[in-house]
Amino acid sequence: MCMHPHGIIPLQAMVWSAYCDQYFSDPITGDTLYGFGAAADVVKYLPFIKNIMGWLSAGSANYDVLKRGLDEGIAEQCNVNNNRKPRHLFLLPGGVAEVFESTVGHNAIVFKNRRGLVKLAIETGSDLLPCYVFGGTDFYHNIATGTGILSRISRKMKAGVTIFYGWFFLPLPFLPKVTLCVADPIRVEKVEGEIPKELIESIHKEYIEAIKELFEKYKVKAGYPDAVLDVK
Repeated sequence: MCMHPHGIIPLQAMVWSAYCDQYFSDPITGDTLYGFGAAADVVKYLPFIKNIMGWLSAGSANYDVLKRGLDEGIAEQCNVNNNRKPRHLFLLPGGVAEVFESTVGHNAIVFKNRRGLVKLAIETGSDLLPCYVFGGTDFYHNIATGTGILSRISRKMKAGVTIFYGWFFLPLPFLPKVTLCVADPIRVEKVEGEIPKELIESIHKEYIEAIKELFEKYKVKAGYPDAVLDVK
């Protein structure tokens, strides 16, 4: 499952992860269908946050780690390999870059120049499930948007270091209306060996179009009739 936008603190992703982990299970085996998530490596050094991400079965966002999780059922960093195969991967593909596009009233995703997720899907034969969260950027005001010095530092650190505030200028989130919308799965066949560039480009284009169509289809019902999606 590929969720956009990331947001400053992806509260929407945390709530959805917890819900799926508790209530989505295989009707036959009883195993959870949630699987495992991905987070920046720096998270494991952050008190309290690392515990939350561990509870949500979020491990390293390193490419090889994610590939092992999908191929072999081995999810590292957060001790989630507890006799269950992490059958599904949940992540926010926009990553750190999307943090700096996140502020109240602004709808943007960062994916135009990203091919890693598509390549991972092809190498593991994993379908892509795009989703968009209306209101996902409305929890906090972001002061350090764009491509300034904090953005550059964050890219080096592989973690979103920004200046933000919520209620009463504190890190208490606002309470926006939040609507999660999910597109139809993009079917991906596994390819062994070298992947044709044309295939990567085709699936990448299909993914972006799916997000755009999803946004336009549900923006009125979600309460954002005049919203425009910026794809970067």
